[in-house]
Amino acid sequence: MTDRPTSQRDYMRKLAIELGGDRAKVCAAYAQAERDGIVARNRNRHNMASEHYAAALWEDGVAKGWLEPKAVQQVPITAPANKVANDHIKALSVAELLVLHAQVGEELRERGVVRSANNPTGDLAEYLFCRAFGWQQAPNSERGYDAIGSDGVRYQIKGRRIHRRNKSRQLSAIRDIGGGHFDVLAGVLFDDDFNVMKAALVPIAFVVERSTYIAHTNSNKFMLRDDVWTAAGVRDVTAEIVAAMP
Repeated sequence: MTDRPTSQRDYMRKLAIELGGDRAKVCAAYAQAERDGIVARNRNRHNMASEHYAAALWEDGVAKGWLEPKAVQQVPITAPANKVANDHIKALSVAELLVLHAQVGEELRERGVVRSANNPTGDLAEYLFCRAFGWQQAPNSERGYDAIGSDGVRYQIKGRRIHRRNKSRQLSAIRDIGGGHFDVLAGVLFDDDFNVMKAALVPIAFVVERSTYIAHTNSNKFMLRDDVWTAAGVRDVTAEIVAAMP
């Protein structure tokens, strides 16, 4: 009896060699192996299909070089191939698209094309909170708040992606914090793959108390540290925001 590969990458490499670098066959075989329990993921929060995960793993191997070129067929990209790729993208869930977005952002950063890969953090945060609680998003021209509840409470919504290169929990600048523009700060922390880590509704009084004024930006900074969730008046809404992810 032969030893099984010790990692996902090892197993993908093994299949790539055995199947002559045929992407479709390798991904199909990997997906089946995962279903059979031969190879396993550390986590699968959003129930990504085995086929989609295998495809993402293949692309990661090609992009980062851990799949050796000799094991990968160099097939020119043609119009039909582009159509297949487009059809594949349309079949992905929102969670799977966000994972793909994060991977593309990382590759562009490594190639020096972009310096950051934080978007679409802000838009995603607004979408999730409004979907979870039925808030009405404010017009883009509205100053100081992003959504309003049916009871008239105004929310400023902020998200932060905790990246392995930057683990800061500082939210984006809060301007004119004393102007009474919002009543509650809705904050969410995402991990590298845009999975929801923690989310909270924080009263404005606590935000004012804990924030720091930055003169050169004429704004306040607020850190969404763990102790925020234990403060009086703060509501932990992590479960609601996780459930709102399509």
